[in-house]
Parts: sequence; C-alpha cells; structure tokens
Amino acid sequence: MSAVIGVRSATAILERRRGLPAHGPANPFFLMSIKEATRPPTYCAGKSHAAHGRAMTSISEFLTAEHRHGDELFAAASHAVDRNDWPACRERFGAFHESLRRHMAIEEQVLFPAFEQATGIAAGPTRVMRDEHQEMLALLEGIAAAIAARDAARFRGLAQSFSALVDSHSGKEENVLYPMCDEALPELSGEKLAEMVSKP
Repeated sequence: MSAVIGVRSATAILERRRGLPAHGPANPFFLMSIKEATRPPTYCAGKSHAAHGRAMTSISEFLTAEHRHGDELFAAASHAVDRNDWPACRERFGAFHESLRRHMAIEEQVLFPAFEQATGIAAGPTRVMRDEHQEMLALLEGIAAAIAARDAARFRGLAQSFSALVDSHSGKEENVLYPMCDEALPELSGEKLAEMVSKP
C-alpha cells in the first residue's frame, strides 16, 4: 500500500462521499462514509457552522456538518505538506485537532450518554465509537510529531491510516448512529448538544 496521501488522496476520500445514498444495505454500520462533502476549506477560527449562516437543527445534520468541516481542515493540512509549507500545515492541523476534540466531547459527554440512557444500549455502537476515538487520537499524536519534525513521508503514511479510519468511522455514525439518535432523542438539536458541552 502506498504511503502517499497528499491532497490527491485526501480529495479522493472526500469524492467517495459524494452522490451516494444516505442509507446502505443490511448491516450498514460497517460501511465507509457516504455523505455528501462540502466545498473546499473555508475555515474561520472561532466560528460555529451556525455563524457561517447555516441553520441546522437535527443531530444528524449538525454532526455530519462537523464531519465535513473536519475533512476540509485535514485536507488543507495535507495540501500544505504537499507544498512543503510546514507553518501552514501546523496551523491547519492545530485547527483540525481542536475541532475534532470538541466534536468528540459533544458525542462522549452529551450525545452518547443520552442515547444509552434513552435506549438502554450501552455495549453497542457508542462503545465502538468511543474505542475508535481513542485510535484516532493515538494516530494524531504521531501526525503531530511528524509535523514537528517536518517529516513528510511519516506524515503521509500516518495521514493515510488516519483518513481511512475517519472515513469508516464517519460512515457508521452518519448512516446508523446519528439517525438512531434523532429517533431516540427528539428533544435534542445539534445546537443544544453544542451548548450543553460548552457549559462549565
């Protein structure tokens, strides 16, 4: 397997998400992500998606948009490595890492416990998602070290593994877990989730 990701491979991962149906066949929890990707990165630090003018209410809509936002940031970091622009890579990766940790906090501190309480399912999809979060964070430590060392080959190899994991993880959430949460937690909106996790 090639160790090269760069902008072409990052873009290919986004392309796999375009134009495919929102729900897969039986046992879709193990499908790759198939939601539509957004346009190229236009990240503005400190602004939520609502601040960009997009009103979102359902859990699925809000958290899927968070996925697309993260995809854009990570692709931008990969693009910076292809240009040998390490300061830009460090900045974009930092923004991505911060965004991802906040996204995970929304899920692990609010959404998953609420879903488990409402359904009584504690050893199912939410456990798988928590385990995969830890795998992602471990890979990100290696990527951060590669950026600090300006090691493009190591960055690309780890980025490829990370992107494949994220692609699969996002598909499980978007096609199975989030719709289950929408049904089990009709009183929760995406904005309310974000508000709850932001409280001290």
